[in-house]
Amino acid sequence: MTDKSLAVIAALIVATGLIGCDSPSARVPSAPSPPSASVREGVAVSQPNTGALVVFRDPLTGLSTSDVRDGRGHVVQFTTGGDLVWTDGTLLHGHQADGPGHRVNTGGPEASCQCWLVVRFGSAAGERRAYMTADVGHSNPGTVVELETEGSALLVSWTGTFPPGTFTLSGVITEATGAGPVPLDNAEVWRLNEEQSGWDHGATDKNGFYQLHGLSDGSRRASISKEGYQTIEQPDVPVHGDTRFDIQLLRR
Repeated sequence: MTDKSLAVIAALIVATGLIGCDSPSARVPSAPSPPSASVREGVAVSQPNTGALVVFRDPLTGLSTSDVRDGRGHVVQFTTGGDLVWTDGTLLHGHQADGPGHRVNTGGPEASCQCWLVVRFGSAAGERRAYMTADVGHSNPGTVVELETEGSALLVSWTGTFPPGTFTLSGVITEATGAGPVPLDNAEVWRLNEEQSGWDHGATDKNGFYQLHGLSDGSRRASISKEGYQTIEQPDVPVHGDTRFDIQLLRR
């Protein structure tokens, strides 16, 4: 073998080593491959192509963040590749979160709750933060959920706690009669939620009183209805703190 041939072989070996260590094309496959299972701190996870971290944007302040807090104080993140980044860096494949600044149009519900994860913003200790909530359809509780892991599964549990620093819309719905206003029970109040993808919903008690909790600052469309009465559509119901909103319905 000539000296020239040895030099060519050496150059190829060096070039191959450089590509294997530093080339992005070597680190990221050109097409997705079946995920392989691994275990980190007892949690079995898949190792997919994760993508970048998802950034959520607070519609009130413009704050951008990837950190999302659950009801137990866990801080998790999501990737554009559809992974949840657990508190220890573990990747849980097949989880997405909708929210301001990042819309999710595909994907089924979480298996443990049959709900969709939704980020909502609130304030704690003077700091705006992103919180993990969940939706179940068009009428959603808006409460913070708790997250845990069991094997490779994500467990989602409901709470009765709303994101801190959010507001309550409340009031009394009555019927106008000749003897004066009469409270109406089971009258429904619907208000377009912060994400404008569903509705916050409440119904009146026997005293005509209703409450909608967990609302963010802003004006949203609302609807007030009861069987046998004229439905009222309000294009903008402002909430800038805890707000009182009374209304009267007329019989059809």
